[in-house]
Amino acid sequence: FWRSLTYALIQGASRALQIERRDIGAVLYPEQHGSSWRPTVVLYDNVPGGAGHVQQIEKEMLAVITAALEILDCDCETSCYRCLREYSNQFEHYLLDRNPIRTFLTPVTN
Repeated sequence: FWRSLTYALIQGASRALQIERRDIGAVLYPEQHGSSWRPTVVLYDNVPGGAGHVQQIEKEMLAVITAALEILDCDCETSCYRCLREYSNQFEHYLLDRNPIRTFLTPVTN
């Protein structure tokens, strides 16, 4: 789930802000919530010195999520190169599934 969400947000940000996909990076950061740990998606500028993309993502989050949902509206079963897969995440392709992410993000845009 978390890897799929991460790549959906990156792809959505790239489309919504009209920036290169490689200009945004992300990591999953473990965060403690009471007695359990949950991942948090942390987006960062992947441009030397920063380019302010993450600040723009924060301001345009609804547009980013809307763009991510458009990308996830795909005919594939779980993921493909039209939605979540890319060369840089080839070792995670088996983890990627667009369906739970669509279910998770859709209420945000309503």
